Amino acid sequence: MLRGPRIATLVFLLIVLLFALSSSALSNPYYQEPPPPALTEQLQRQTEGQVRISYHAQTGKVRFVGTDPAHPIPRPAALVAEAAPEQAARHFLSTYGRLFGLTNQANELTVMRTKSADRGRSFVRFQQVYQGVPVMGGELIVQVDAQKNVLSANGEVLPDLAVDVVPTIDAQAAQQAALAKVAKDYGLSVADLTTTQPELWIYNPILLGGPGLRFNSLVWRMDVEPREPLPIRELVLIDAHLGAVALHFNQIDTAKNRIIYDHNNTPGLSLPGTTPARSEGDPATGVTDVDLAYDYAGDTYDFYNTYHSRDSIDGAGMDLISTVRYCPNSTYCPYANAYWSGSQMVYGQGYSAADDVVGHEMTHGVTQYESHLFYYYQSGAINEAFSDIWGEFVGPDQRRGYRHPRRPLALWRGFAHRRHPRYQQPAGLRPAGQDDQRLLPLRRKRPGRRALQHGGR
Repeated sequence: MLRGPRIATLVFLLIVLLFALSSSALSNPYYQEPPPPALTEQLQRQTEGQVRISYHAQTGKVRFVGTDPAHPIPRPAALVAEAAPEQAARHFLSTYGRLFGLTNQANELTVMRTKSADRGRSFVRFQQVYQGVPVMGGELIVQVDAQKNVLSANGEVLPDLAVDVVPTIDAQAAQQAALAKVAKDYGLSVADLTTTQPELWIYNPILLGGPGLRFNSLVWRMDVEPREPLPIRELVLIDAHLGAVALHFNQIDTAKNRIIYDHNNTPGLSLPGTTPARSEGDPATGVTDVDLAYDYAGDTYDFYNTYHSRDSIDGAGMDLISTVRYCPNSTYCPYANAYWSGSQMVYGQGYSAADDVVGHEMTHGVTQYESHLFYYYQSGAINEAFSDIWGEFVGPDQRRGYRHPRRPLALWRGFAHRRHPRYQQPAGLRPAGQDDQRLLPLRRKRPGRRALQHGGR
């Protein structure tokens, strides 16, 4: 006899099959014709032909509008230069939001944050919502100058949403489905895992860029993590009407108050540890992994502070916590990897001894707090590229110091990812080859696998 979850799965597969067989699905059913040219022509006139516009390949809507500071998109006459950046951004989107796929920006956008920049500029980041439910990947960022003229607007939204936002699958059932999926994929028991509180979101793979049929669905979103310190932090989406898994992927990458813990290759200890091996201002311990994790975390902090005026990973003085000589269990000890856990750096034996590895992992933290990039397909490729690039900038030259950001980079892009047999995380480096200069999205061969690879064969 078919049980509830199996019936839901069959229903979900039937829907998938119907979409796949329909001619409209094969020709990208979500694509919409670009908006009338009147608004784009108006932008051209206002910027004396300097505006640049690009479109989303699948929705047909605008995803970027930008111009140079000498030809900004002028604020409305009714808006004073002393107006708040959010007010200026919303005025712009009230007029031009249709280009991006908005109908009523006041109802469809909530402010995530406003950030000030040099020369009086400000960036306002918006989250798309539908009847109060946020949209996965639906964000817009508007940049305004000191006079509240618009310099750029970029991002993506789902246009013309029509989704039933009342779930038929409750949060507890969604949690159980997520736990079961992750437990099966990693060979763990459900009791070994925990989840965050499920939240309702709207999901369409069209915005994240991964595979899947292009239709909107209400989902329960949560993170699933192990109770013991393993490099797993799966983002799981459960369809709130069907109960099926809509998406899941591991968010942990595989590669100035410093607090260093040392697990000394003792399997199964909790993160970060019990007693710090070295804290800010302490003398060297004589343990190479501890002392280099301390030194290189300081180098990375100093780099971001010196060149970007950033106070730690989160920009607000976050403690720089590292655990060295970490082992998840006796099978993988010493642990041949390093990763950013979402709150700290974790290094297997010897991995904190490379300055660019430390800079790489800490930059994943910066990206998490700054850009909210999903570690998935193109977004994941950008995330990983940021870490590679800034990790190299952090590394010292022949003398103590930093690689200046304007200095040309040599062929240092040589990360080839030897996959961890269980967690599919990278475990090493090799010299750069001629085809190591590009990022390639991969088909996911198994859950948790990285969504990119740095060229190496």
